[in-house]
Amino acid sequence: MSAVRELAAGLWRIRLPLHFELNHVNVHVLRIDSGFLLVDCGYGTDESFEALESGLRETGVAWSDIREILITHCHPDHAGNAERVRERTGAPVVMHETENAYLPHFRRLVAEPGLLDPWLLSWGAPPEAVDRIRDSFADMTGTYRPAEAGRVLRGGDTLHGWAVIATPGHAPGHVCLHDAARGLLISGDHVLEAISPNIAWLAHRDALADYLASLERVALLSADRVYPSHGDPFGGLQARCRALAGHHDLRCNNILNALAAGGETAQQIVERLWRRMLSPFQHRFALFEVMAHLAYLENSGRTTCDRSAEVHRWIRTPA
Repeated sequence: MSAVRELAAGLWRIRLPLHFELNHVNVHVLRIDSGFLLVDCGYGTDESFEALESGLRETGVAWSDIREILITHCHPDHAGNAERVRERTGAPVVMHETENAYLPHFRRLVAEPGLLDPWLLSWGAPPEAVDRIRDSFADMTGTYRPAEAGRVLRGGDTLHGWAVIATPGHAPGHVCLHDAARGLLISGDHVLEAISPNIAWLAHRDALADYLASLERVALLSADRVYPSHGDPFGGLQARCRALAGHHDLRCNNILNALAAGGETAQQIVERLWRRMLSPFQHRFALFEVMAHLAYLENSGRTTCDRSAEVHRWIRTPA
C-alpha cells in the first residue's frame, strides 16, 4: 500500500515509519484557503522526515505551501520532527493550550530518561528492569525536536472549518478535528480501531478519568469516517468508543481481582495481567498504564495505597 492515500476531497494521509513494535504513524494534510494544514510531523529521525518530504511531494504539496502545523499531542511519534518542519516551512505550530503547557515536562522526560527511575522503583519494578527501561528510551533523546506553539487552541475553537475537540487522556492536551458537515473525524491517538491507546499515569491528573470523559464526548459526534494516527480509516465511531470504555472497565476489574489474589505493587499486577515477557519498552508502558488505572480506582474509592515505604503497596477497598 502506498504511503500516501487520498481520504476525502482535500484530505490526504501520509504514513511515516516508526522503528517500534507499532511500526508507523499517520500524518494528515488538509487543503485550506491559503494553502495546506499539516496535522502532526512524525518521529524525529531522518528516515521519518524524508518519508514526510516524499509523501508531500507525491501529494503535490511543497514545504512553502504549508501554512500551519497542528500537533494533536506532543508524544515523540507525533511531534518529534515539529521543529525541523517548522524551520523548513516557516509555518507556525498550533496545539492545545494544555499540551503546550506540558511541553517542557515532556522535553525533560525525554532528555533525562533517568528521571523516571524513582517512580518505577516505587511501583515495585526491579532495579535491573529499571536500568533496561531507561536504556530502551535513551535513543529518543536526540530525536525529540518538538516546537512550542505559536498559537494555542482550546476545545470549542475551529481551525480552518474543522471543530477542535479537546480529548485529554492519552495526553493531557490531545485534540481531534471534526468536520460535522462531511462526517469526518481526525482522531489522532484518541480512538484507534485495532488497539487501545496507552493511558499513562501522570502526576496531578487522573488520566483515565480524563480519557473516559473524552470518549463520552467524542461518541456524541456525527462521524461516518474516522482517520486515526495508527491503522486505517474506519467507521462505527460510537461502537468503537463503547468498546474502548469497556476495555478499561475490564482492565479495572482485572486489577481489582489481582489485588484480591495477593498482588500489591504495580509490578506484581503487571506480572499477573501480562503473562508473557515484555520488552523493556513495553514494560514501561504497562507499568504506567496500570498506575493510571490504580489512580482512577483510588480516586473512586475502590483502592487505597500505602506510600509509607519505598515501594508503594495497594489494597482493594472492601465493598
